[in-house]
Amino acid sequence: MMTNNKMEDKFYKDKKTMFDAVGYDKPYYFSRDLVDDKAYKNFFWSDDMEDLNDILSVDNNIFEIIVENKARYSYFDFDGSYQWFKSHKYNTSNMHDDDFIIHEFKILLEEFKEKYGFDEDVGNIVILQGTKASKLSFHFIDKSIVLKNCYECNLYHHKFIEFLKEKDHFLYDLIDKGVYDRD
Repeated sequence: MMTNNKMEDKFYKDKKTMFDAVGYDKPYYFSRDLVDDKAYKNFFWSDDMEDLNDILSVDNNIFEIIVENKARYSYFDFDGSYQWFKSHKYNTSNMHDDDFIIHEFKILLEEFKEKYGFDEDVGNIVILQGTKASKLSFHFIDKSIVLKNCYECNLYHHKFIEFLKEKDHFLYDLIDKGVYDRD
């Protein structure tokens, strides 16, 4: 069981309830899936990432909530059901090839950074992969780019999404286009 007494029994049914109860000054906020492949979540916070070890040992579907006015690394979510991609006539053999998707993403991110004058290397990327039999899911965190707040994050990522639309329809269809403009 968790050692941090503040986290025991401190799961909230929605973000608003959590923020109303604890405020916006905690270092880390999270949500977690309660049921696989459903939108049922609960929300919690922590003072220290180490406190999450117990919960992560049994549940790897934990998502950080990034508060709008705080700095954050650049991040990209890619996901989609295999059924959706088959119905849109994509070759789904590449969807099972993690290396293909990672390689394509890195090449395009490098191209994007060069085009828009970012000197940062693409080598500092953390890749969280949550692909299941029914769904492809990647979360790329680019630690070479730190954005000031939600507004800057939104501008940067929507520019990348426009770039992706021109360059790679497969990855464009995979990228989550709505997670960059809110907490």
